[in-house]
Amino acid sequence: MSFPLWEAATAAGASLDELEKLESGGYATWFQAKLVAWHQLHQIVEQNKQDAVSRVMERRARQRKK
Repeated sequence: MSFPLWEAATAAGASLDELEKLESGGYATWFQAKLVAWHQLHQIVEQNKQDAVSRVMERRARQRKK
C-alpha cells in the first residue's frame, strides 16, 4: 500500500482494523482513489486558509508600521 493512501486513511480516522483491511485489498479501488483525492483536496483547502491568514497578518503588520 502506498504512503498517500495510509496518510489519507489515518487522516480520515481509520482504525488499525480498517488499515489492515486496506492493506489486504478489502476496499474497492475507486474508494481508495476517492479517499486519497479527499485528503489531497483537504490539504489544499487548509493551505489556502493558512495563506489567507498569513496575508491578513502581513497586511496588519504593515498598517501598524505606518
